[in-house]
Amino acid sequence: MLKRENYLSRIRGFYDSDLIKILVGIRRCGKSVILNQIIDEIKEKGVSDDHIIWINFEYIEYEDLKNYKELNKYIKEKIKDEKKYYIFLDEIQKVEKFEEVVNSIRASIKNVSIFITGSNSKLLSFELSTVLSGRYVLFNIYPLSYLDALCKALIIKKIHRYDIHGKKILKTLNKYYMTDLGIAQIKNNNFEINKGFAIENVIYNELLIRGYDVFIGKTKTGEIDFIATKEDKKEYYQVSYLLNDDKVIEREFGAFNNIIDDYPKYVLSLDKKDYSQNGIIHKNIIDWLLEE
Repeated sequence: MLKRENYLSRIRGFYDSDLIKILVGIRRCGKSVILNQIIDEIKEKGVSDDHIIWINFEYIEYEDLKNYKELNKYIKEKIKDEKKYYIFLDEIQKVEKFEEVVNSIRASIKNVSIFITGSNSKLLSFELSTVLSGRYVLFNIYPLSYLDALCKALIIKKIHRYDIHGKKILKTLNKYYMTDLGIAQIKNNNFEINKGFAIENVIYNELLIRGYDVFIGKTKTGEIDFIATKEDKKEYYQVSYLLNDDKVIEREFGAFNNIIDDYPKYVLSLDKKDYSQNGIIHKNIIDWLLEE
């Protein structure tokens, strides 16, 4: 289960607060997952199961508790001592007058910390804010970023851009490469493989395997496919499927024109002919991959 640390880090400071913690978001955005992760963290602090009251109103076994008076009674019967109780009410908008229950419990029982989630606008309504009169803190929950989840699962890798002249990592226009190119074809209904992308991806993965940190290089007039650094070593790479005409050759070799340092510069392609020129080394990709 992917830990939603970006939300947990905001909520943690309120775990023991008497403010009502409200998590609002569309269905299937991960609210229940976050509640379970909060419960796990609370248990790690030594809180026992009998001091955690958890109800998911989408489960049929809690159908009777959708009556607000029954819900109020059920919760109060669970509280038997002066230690802190943690109450988790998931999808609470299914309970009519739920705000009255929440407010009543908070007002009448001092040793509780209440967390609620919901999927509709009622949790943002004027009526709710009036009943709770500012005694809550609200967190808007959004679905996972498709890219963030894939990066954390190591299915894809994000590669940052590096300003060669400014000597700094840039935060925008990152690229993404597959850890395993086979995965890219699973959902691809087009039998044609993007050869240029696939070859770039292979080179990127190989540079990582060889122990390099890899960036996209930004120059004053364009980009370098890869800057590979390791300890005091630095290498520049342009990658092309084939150098099949003068325009392509000029583009790939000309990408290095604004780089004035003496670190090695390579153009990699599937051509057998050696196109090395002006101190820039051309290598066949297969030969490069087979190097020690």
